[in-house]
Amino acid sequence: LAASTSKVKFPIILFGESYWRKVVNWEFLVESGTIAQSDVDALFFTDDVDEAFEKIKQGLNEQAEKGVLGHGFGGPANLKPEARYEA
Repeated sequence: LAASTSKVKFPIILFGESYWRKVVNWEFLVESGTIAQSDVDALFFTDDVDEAFEKIKQGLNEQAEKGVLGHGFGGPANLKPEARYEA
């Protein structure tokens, strides 16, 4: 689902939880081998803007700590231990 050659793992946020859970039959996609269960587990369903924003910040911080983000994203060249993505 999130196939990429990049080392960056970023949260996949689906805004409108009831919509996305109804419009796509995630279980069938897994059963048919179209996607892996881990792909579904990686999805973040929410109806809350603040919750989505927190998930984005968490994802940025995790990637910055791993040193896989570029210079413009607080990557290894400019990440200080006290530097975190805050609102």
